[in-house]
Amino acid sequence: MPFTDIKIMNMALGNVGHTQFISALTELSAERLVCTEYYDPAIQFVLEQFAWGFARKYVALGLVEEEPNNDWAFAYRYPSDCVKVRRIVTALGRREPNPPPFIIGQDDTGRLVYTDTEEAIVEITKLVTNTALFPAMFAEAVSWWLGGKIGPGLAKDRKQADRCFAMANRILVSAEASDRNEAQDPPELESEFTRARD
Repeated sequence: MPFTDIKIMNMALGNVGHTQFISALTELSAERLVCTEYYDPAIQFVLEQFAWGFARKYVALGLVEEEPNNDWAFAYRYPSDCVKVRRIVTALGRREPNPPPFIIGQDDTGRLVYTDTEEAIVEITKLVTNTALFPAMFAEAVSWWLGGKIGPGLAKDRKQADRCFAMANRILVSAEASDRNEAQDPPELESEFTRARD
């Protein structure tokens, strides 16, 4: 059954031992108000933690400027739906032993990606807010992190917030391992020495 915003918020409330649940996102309850205050940041925070497969996207960056400074050859606009830039993609793809360096900066318009790579394509973690796309472990991690954020205001036991953060971190470790298991690494490239020997 797909997750919903209300379901995840109520999971967070349950995680802090709160028994007054939310029935609609329009209600004026303290529970709904405090959950919606921290809900979107909790999703973004959990997305940032590693390269979740369901939120992976490849993007050709839009060039802003060549030679923007003495450090980098190109400045590109940071993708609008991006939570985190993971890497610059090269012709070797994931087999690239030395991925090109980049840093994040900004100008008066918004965030930038600085790199020496021409016509840069990046792997990003995209901001996904459609809860129907959330894997169970992601929804669980969000609910526990959200529980940690709302705990100080709603929990009877103030230490419950710390327990929520600890549980969120444990789930994130398991989720990263699980996410890696749902992938297959490309074969290693043969070195020139190996090919010459054959």
